[in-house]
Amino acid sequence: SRADPKIIMDILRTIPGVIQVEPWNKISAARHRVDGINITTTYPDGGHGLLQLSAINPASNFITLPMRSGRMLEDNNSDEVVLNQKALESYFFGDARERADPIGAEIFLGVGGHAARLRIVGLAEQTMTGGMAYVSAATFQKLTGQDGYSTHFRVQMSDSAAEKVDAVAKQIETTLAQQHFYVIGSIPEQRLRYEVDG
Repeated sequence: SRADPKIIMDILRTIPGVIQVEPWNKISAARHRVDGINITTTYPDGGHGLLQLSAINPASNFITLPMRSGRMLEDNNSDEVVLNQKALESYFFGDARERADPIGAEIFLGVGGHAARLRIVGLAEQTMTGGMAYVSAATFQKLTGQDGYSTHFRVQMSDSAAEKVDAVAKQIETTLAQQHFYVIGSIPEQRLRYEVDG
């Protein structure tokens, strides 16, 4: 569920081994259709065929997007979007001309009952990743109505050894549960990289 990022960050910063915390947001989105039917899932498991909309801070230390073309987002520019190649292929399926030169093209994304016209300013190179559309926090809020709340948090720890990361992750879950915040899932970056490599 959504949480006030300041409360969560204050709790996480008290945990030994945590040195940096950053709120993130991610939600399923779709190519907005004029008939109002936005298809966000194309498989019964709900885990495939999705376009994910993510609010990111362009100055974040937690993500570096290698750009295939164009540029990264500028702070709080409400009409800009950066797509990865999977999102580009999904959005412009069947339109090879737009896929070949997407910078400056306009797209329409829908989330729930909200829709936005966005201008592609960059194409990020991300392998083994689903379709991602990166927008500013202001754009994410406008599309989702999530006023200042966050659904995901990224945590940097002082020790990257696997056993230390697991211990701190368990302490995070325990500490948050004591404050009535429950972690649905977590994955250390090392494990994610291992699984992607596999």
